[in-house]
Amino acid sequence: MIKFIKKLLLFSIIMVVVDFCVGQIFSLLTKTAKSGDTARNEYIANRVNADVLIFGSSRAMHHYVPDILEDSLGMSCYNCGQDGNGIVLFLARYRILSERYQPKIIIYDIEPEFDMFKGDNHKYIDLIKTYYSPEVEGLVDDIDCYEKYKLHSQMYRFNGKVIQIFADNLISTYQDNKGYRPMFGTLEYSVEDDMSSTIKDIDSLKLKCFEELMIDCQGKTDLYLVVSPMFMKQNRDRFLKIKELSEKYQVPFFDHFSDELFLHKNVFFVDSYHLNDDGAKKFTSLMVKELK
Repeated sequence: MIKFIKKLLLFSIIMVVVDFCVGQIFSLLTKTAKSGDTARNEYIANRVNADVLIFGSSRAMHHYVPDILEDSLGMSCYNCGQDGNGIVLFLARYRILSERYQPKIIIYDIEPEFDMFKGDNHKYIDLIKTYYSPEVEGLVDDIDCYEKYKLHSQMYRFNGKVIQIFADNLISTYQDNKGYRPMFGTLEYSVEDDMSSTIKDIDSLKLKCFEELMIDCQGKTDLYLVVSPMFMKQNRDRFLKIKELSEKYQVPFFDHFSDELFLHKNVFFVDSYHLNDDGAKKFTSLMVKELK
């Protein structure tokens, strides 16, 4: 029995050492990445210091051109938008980066699917866990109270990212312009308006995160909520809960959801949800006037 316990203890020590070493190696590799999402996420977490930050889903990433904002506002800008992500990730990002510095302005592009409606919130842990810290511990607990125990493992924090981290170190994948990733092409099919009154169930955690972001920003960062253009009309009630919060905390809300300048204008869209580069430049120029 004593012999077994000794072997078990030795195995445990070896695993702890291996876990620590592997974690240190991949932590270093995230910092040396040449391009791609690895380099971008590392920059946002640990190095970005722009005056103006863009938060939100792929619609944020593809709809806001930092160069235009910089030229017009006279402030530095970086686009932190992330495909398929919403408020859970961006509350975490704000808390992580605000430990280093305080941005002057955050422009948050709202997408109900990721910012209000019910869904699998576990997916947001995937990006948070790499940069897990005391600032986001409570948020992770709200998603899964058992996750903090898994995060003691350094290897777990990089689980599922190994191939991407190596690739972003070895080859130069796609680049972006201060976080902005333009989309090219023109929408070549028709899309019907959707004025259905059916609204998906509201996710209480996402709504809580939005309220906490508004509270966290008060007196520190000017927060602006924006709904960027869609190709087709949809029911504006989708944004009702966020509008109520914006009124409660006196956060400006700019609604361009069914903006006539863009509505049904194929030339400005690459698909029904995303502006192309020409559309993004036109929309960013429009937004600047409202921010001044």
